[in-house]
Amino acid sequence: MKKILSIDGGGIRGILPAMMLCELERRTGKPVAEQFDIFVGTSTGAILALGLLVPDGKQPRYSANDILRLYEREAESMFRKSFLHRAFGLAGRFLHTQYNHREFEHVLKVYFEELKLSDLLKPAVIPSYDIHGRHAHFFKSTCSKLDERPPDSEIRHIIRAATAAPSYFAPAAMPGYPKAAFIDGGVFANDPGMCAYTEALDLYGGETEDFLLVSLGTGEAQREIDVTGLQAWFHYGWARSLLKVMMDGSSDSVDHQLSHALASEGEQQRYYRFQEKLPADDSGIEQLDRVTADNLARLRQLGKKMIDRQSDELDRLCRLL
Repeated sequence: MKKILSIDGGGIRGILPAMMLCELERRTGKPVAEQFDIFVGTSTGAILALGLLVPDGKQPRYSANDILRLYEREAESMFRKSFLHRAFGLAGRFLHTQYNHREFEHVLKVYFEELKLSDLLKPAVIPSYDIHGRHAHFFKSTCSKLDERPPDSEIRHIIRAATAAPSYFAPAAMPGYPKAAFIDGGVFANDPGMCAYTEALDLYGGETEDFLLVSLGTGEAQREIDVTGLQAWFHYGWARSLLKVMMDGSSDSVDHQLSHALASEGEQQRYYRFQEKLPADDSGIEQLDRVTADNLARLRQLGKKMIDRQSDELDRLCRLL
């Protein structure tokens, strides 16, 4: 059986799947890198998927807990306001993307150095979108066809390209892709589960191969989107709302598709989805970039709630891993 790990996008809410991965390591007693055969992550999921596969010799350099601490320690650096936002406040939102990608790139350089796709311990696939070429792009550490082998890109550049959410970060230029400008893969595959399943079929293919797919969400938004008043007049508010709708719709449809494509066979469960509903209040917990200490603590509490609520299902999964 080939085991697939898929991790949604969701900004700082990546704390939720990070906590779930910590729990998998605690219950199985082995690194996540040893539990799965292929890793796929969108946006913040790319940080987790690639971070867990960074090598230290033949072992993973970072545990799931290390990546969780990365979120908590580096959150303010990853989401540091750009100069125009600091200088011009609300008006700055119309002049420049909200965050300074240079700060984020520095964090990535510290944790991932010059490591490349070929250095990873296991196969990985990271979705992004090339707005110049207007097509979905998948950064892959392996390719089934030699004539389609992509550039051996640095991990830090791939994460930067995969996390450039519209209005949050500027599109990313990539060495090896001179004509491309990449943005967040969440615009078409915020839940990359179906992409993950397709890649697994391509790599390990054949109808005789059995698959187990584990999909980790970053919280399901419940709060109603306001489309009245100022939000209806300013494109900035609409851009943010549209991005949320695209992310939510993608996750819902992929979950539905995988529930059918990987339906249980007898007592054998082949698809696991771990997700938690976000509070429908005005606390801002559903925001991708809310990095206050209070919100980080709330995300921790929500992650614990998700683990407790799905504990029995986690135990069943761990027996397969």
